Amino acid sequence: MIVRFSLDRLATEAQQNSSITQNQFRVRQIGEAVKDLEATYIIRLFALFETGLRSYWKPTSGGKTPRTYHLLQRVAARRRISNDDHQAAQVIREYRNSLVHESLQVEPIRLADSRGALCKFLGYLPEIW
Repeated sequence: MIVRFSLDRLATEAQQNSSITQNQFRVRQIGEAVKDLEATYIIRLFALFETGLRSYWKPTSGGKTPRTYHLLQRVAARRRISNDDHQAAQVIREYRNSLVHESLQVEPIRLADSRGALCKFLGYLPEIW
C-alpha cells in the first residue's frame, strides 16, 4: 500500500528531523494516521460494497432500497448466499458501523479479511443486472 509506505517513511524521517513537518502537524499525529489507516480503508471498502448492492437491488425491487442490514438479508435470500458468507458480510457491516459511529465495541477485522468476505458475497450476484 503506497499510503502506508508513505506514512511509514514520513514517520521515520520526522523522528530524525521534526522540522520536516513544517509545524503543520505533530510527529505523533503521523503514528495516529498509521494506526487509523486500515480502519479508513475498511470504511471506504464497505461504502463501495454497499453501493454495488444498492445498484443491484434498485432495478429489481421497484426502486425502494432497504436499510443496509435488511439489504444484505434480502440479497442473500434472493441470491441464495450461504449463511456463513451472509453472516461474514453482516459482521463487517457491524465493524464498519462501530468505526463510523465510534459507539459499539466489536472485534477488529483486518482489511484483507474484509475485502475477501465482501468480494465473496458480491460473487453471488449475476455478472450483469
